[in-house]
Amino acid sequence: MQVLLTYSRPLKRVPATVSALEKVLLLETLRYQAQTPTRWIGCYQKKLASVESAKKVLEHAKVQKNNFERELCRAVLHNSGSLSICGRCHLKVGHTRRNCDGEDCKSVILCGVIEKHPNDKAERRKLSQQVTKCQTEVANLESDYNNKVKAYKAVEDSIPRKIEADIVASDPERYIVNGVKNWVLLNK
Repeated sequence: MQVLLTYSRPLKRVPATVSALEKVLLLETLRYQAQTPTRWIGCYQKKLASVESAKKVLEHAKVQKNNFERELCRAVLHNSGSLSICGRCHLKVGHTRRNCDGEDCKSVILCGVIEKHPNDKAERRKLSQQVTKCQTEVANLESDYNNKVKAYKAVEDSIPRKIEADIVASDPERYIVNGVKNWVLLNK
């Protein structure tokens, strides 16, 4: 009789009449197979991959926000002073809109006065909200992954699961048919 083994490798046929050392290795392999089903491992890898991709999105959002904040701080430092702000170029150089010979200010990066640029202010708020949303998503995905791992370990550490593994290990030829557990015999 042939016993078929599978555990994320190609199928191998092992003769039923094997030496004692090979039988021990076979039993350990079957015990490993009973403890970590391939479908559970695949589920965990997918969850872990989604957590990792969400972390990459979070890092990208943080980089965008930090670049915006850095440029804003540079503009604020460049335009610091105690003189009045021009209504046209938004620079603190002591002139007014009437006698300003500069161009209209188009971006907060040029002047550092966020209140004068509603579009840039909205962009800043949007970047902050995006970072917060990504952080929440990463936390939820990590929590979901950790809960699944805990649930799997609780099932694996349960007494019925250990008894089942011992039963399968006691007579693998009887309880495993074509690499799949015979649940009809196991549940008797």
